[in-house]
Amino acid sequence: MSKLRVPAVRRPDVSIVIVTYGSADVVGRAIRALLENTEPCYELILVDNDSGDGTPALLREIENATIVLNPRNYGFGVANNQGAAHARGRCIFFLNPDVFVQPGWLPPLLAHIDADERVGAVGPMVLSPDGSLQCAGALLSRSGSTACYGDGDRPERPDYRFARVVDYLGGGCLLVRRRAFNEVGGFDPAYGLLYFEDADLCLALAAHGYRSVYEPGSSVGHLRGRPGAKLLLLALRNRALFERRWHRVLGSRPLSPLAASRRRMLAARDAPILATTDPEQPDPLLEKTEHQA
Repeated sequence: MSKLRVPAVRRPDVSIVIVTYGSADVVGRAIRALLENTEPCYELILVDNDSGDGTPALLREIENATIVLNPRNYGFGVANNQGAAHARGRCIFFLNPDVFVQPGWLPPLLAHIDADERVGAVGPMVLSPDGSLQCAGALLSRSGSTACYGDGDRPERPDYRFARVVDYLGGGCLLVRRRAFNEVGGFDPAYGLLYFEDADLCLALAAHGYRSVYEPGSSVGHLRGRPGAKLLLLALRNRALFERRWHRVLGSRPLSPLAASRRRMLAARDAPILATTDPEQPDPLLEKTEHQA
């Protein structure tokens, strides 16, 4: 990887946090995409979870980045909290090392933060390497299981082309209002290495009166690997924890599996906006959606 230089910004608007663990083969590409497709309004914070593949040496070569090297693998949530503790921007963008931002990705996300104090988190359309849709906002079922809306479909379909309130957004490409993130205490370390911290964070934001919004005007590419047996067991453990914690919210979501019918998918898609809409107050997001339609 040729030497990369992050712009030196005295007062960054956005703090971008990337947590690495065995990411030497992809993190350089992710940072290069960030440099090529982002106006110099940000700072870059890199946190490595004791990678054994040379990732720390690669990170040291990046100029003007804040680097945290952990003595062991603290997991997704704790390491991202470490990065957030160094943030100076009004917003924090959590970015996985296998996610590649595309041209014009940041302004549409910031526009929601600027337009509505009730918005605590915003996420982009996520695309697979073949150009198909990977996720247009995440869905929750009554059991706590999750699904990516539109996974494998064509991203240009109208179903995915409007902004909407969602239950949660993937933590691998998530813009969060820093004040709101600190208010809820960041990612909960109870989830260990990974899985469900992002869903838990977004529901915590909602419990504090904030919304999470999917914005299709912003897009990123994501490699998305396949988890091994140990990680799948961890996901089941964390899902049980998540379901116990948020069972009152999940009780109004459709039954799983969501993929069993289109009706269930649409019910899961629309449940968050129905729960957060106040008929006595104008809603900038709904007004924008109606204008686009």
